[in-house]
Amino acid sequence: MASQPPPPSQEIDLGAFLPLSPASSFASEADADHRRAVDDLLLLLSSEDDDDDDETTGTPSTDHKALTRSKAPPPPRELDPEAFLQPSPGSSSGSDADADHRRAVDDLLLQLSSSHTDDGELQDPLLDMADACTILTSTVRSVQLFKIEGLKALCSQPGLDKQCVKSKCEVGGYEWEILCYVPTYSTSWLDFCLMLLSEAPRSGSVTASISCQLVHPRVPGNPPDPVLHRAPHSEVTISHVFKRHKDCSHRAMIVQKKSLPEPACPDDDYLSVECIITILKENPDVATALRVPASNLQQHLGELLQSKTGSDVTFLVSGESFLAHKNILAARSPVLMAEFFGSMRESSAQQVVIDDMEAEAFKAMLHFIYTDKVPEFDWEQEAAVTMAQHLLAAADRYGLGKLKVMCEDKLSGDLTIDTAGTTLALAEQHNCSDLKASCIEFILSSPTILEAVVATEGYKNLEASCPAIISFIVRGRSN
Repeated sequence: MASQPPPPSQEIDLGAFLPLSPASSFASEADADHRRAVDDLLLLLSSEDDDDDDETTGTPSTDHKALTRSKAPPPPRELDPEAFLQPSPGSSSGSDADADHRRAVDDLLLQLSSSHTDDGELQDPLLDMADACTILTSTVRSVQLFKIEGLKALCSQPGLDKQCVKSKCEVGGYEWEILCYVPTYSTSWLDFCLMLLSEAPRSGSVTASISCQLVHPRVPGNPPDPVLHRAPHSEVTISHVFKRHKDCSHRAMIVQKKSLPEPACPDDDYLSVECIITILKENPDVATALRVPASNLQQHLGELLQSKTGSDVTFLVSGESFLAHKNILAARSPVLMAEFFGSMRESSAQQVVIDDMEAEAFKAMLHFIYTDKVPEFDWEQEAAVTMAQHLLAAADRYGLGKLKVMCEDKLSGDLTIDTAGTTLALAEQHNCSDLKASCIEFILSSPTILEAVVATEGYKNLEASCPAIISFIVRGRSN
């Protein structure tokens, strides 16, 4: 009988379980067992849904409220569903009261069975909910102990602008190379960077970071200590999104040359650096929503520049012509916006002549305007630095703030004795305070570097164009 579904319109009336049929004997032992079984069932339901008791109870009698709101129920007994189906011995099984009573019991048992699991335990709906958080990415770490042998000898070699120590490793399914730039004749910092040696990832990019921290050398005369003693406050972390073969991160500046520890003996002429490479990987086993592809706006604009479709202006730069689109140029450069759509004479001109700029530099600037990229920075160092110097002047001229900062960063990271004077003059002319400070710090980093820079042609041009800077350097030289 407990398996028969109740009529759809019938509501469960808990009050129907309390009165017995009029002809039954309340004092009989069967009635007492019946009432205890009903009480236990009502307590069980009230603990599942305490907030709905007032709406479910048909007759708000005083005894029933005390029963459903009881905070300290008696120890639970095993419920026997058949006890609810047995009428009291003196009752009439065919009476209307007993029929209503039996239907109410059927409804209650059906409701109770729907709230239990197959094991007979109450079912918590929260347990059936899927986890709200799904792990979409994971990380792979590799710890490398980078040991630089003969450090003092490397730093003191004359005539070298930079000395590079390399170490290859495989992390996260990719091949990497750790590059350590040792401070030599013209550099003042020990730098680390990470290079991707594998081909371009299928996903388009891979995100990785390198954390470098000095490790204290062992005490002279003592055996090697298996426990690493890391130098406090020396950890530097650089993150980068690698998109192609031989893509390289920015440099992590670890320690200045003047702060390197002095070796107590030739056997201690080394430096140990702990390098932790962390790769961020997507979890391929996780089913996610339809992925929106990455923006290809830069690619499409670059193709538009190459195809010259719809171009409406021609630039004549040092004998070479370049076709472009006024709207795109104006959207990127406030200076070109004023030239093409302001009151200046070029607003209606179909041709613009530029004589004071290299054609290669203008071509690189045009490519940046369309794509936000400067592939020329990946050239050989000397050619890349020369291009960065020309682009710095062009970016300042046309109000391309991001390009200007990119050029400053490139020039600051690749300072040498030959380029320090020229770069400092550019920084002064184009109001690049950070680049200017980096140049002065490099020039004054050691007397040897200062004397070498003073002897360059770039420094002589600096004396003619920026005498105030020269006086500042002379004061620093005397100090």
